[in-house]
Amino acid sequence: MTQNNTRRKLITIFAWFFIPLLAASMWYKFFPAPTGKTNNGDLIESIFTLEPFEHQSIAGKVFSNIDTEKVWTLVHFVEGECDEACSQTLYNTRQMRISFGKDIKRLKRVAVVDVAAQTISNQKMWASHPDLTVVVKTDNGIRAQIMEKVTDVKIEAQSIFLVDPLGNVMMHFPSSLETKLMKKDIKKLLKLSHIG
Repeated sequence: MTQNNTRRKLITIFAWFFIPLLAASMWYKFFPAPTGKTNNGDLIESIFTLEPFEHQSIAGKVFSNIDTEKVWTLVHFVEGECDEACSQTLYNTRQMRISFGKDIKRLKRVAVVDVAAQTISNQKMWASHPDLTVVVKTDNGIRAQIMEKVTDVKIEAQSIFLVDPLGNVMMHFPSSLETKLMKKDIKKLLKLSHIG
């Protein structure tokens, strides 16, 4: 075997080893792997279970933590008068819920208002949302607990929180998030869930 043949074989062996390694490195550099995040809303880092609470609804019924069990619950915070942005958000979640078809009963919507006066001033709007439970905030209620315990997301005027069928506050949807992306997250959760 000549020295040239030996050198050629050695170069070939090195090439077989280093070319795939180089290709993989270049691929990783220019086409990085996905981050692993598949949700569009914000997962609450410190998920917590709601403590017992009671709210008075505008229908004259008591709404408590028991009403958030065995169903997925979207919680809207309504501060002051429900303006155009608030009204649009409520409309979007109503239409999204309707779009779930046979799974519609697995998703509940709740709006927590600041003061009882809002339930009167916005009465016409509430009437256009017969599936929406409207309650007045209380000191130990659902809004107070979320405001106290959720510190890892920015809570905005049109923020929406998702409570799972076990009463855990587990996801936040910012006002900037498109409804179709919120629906995508909820649809995935409904598909995976066997408890609500």
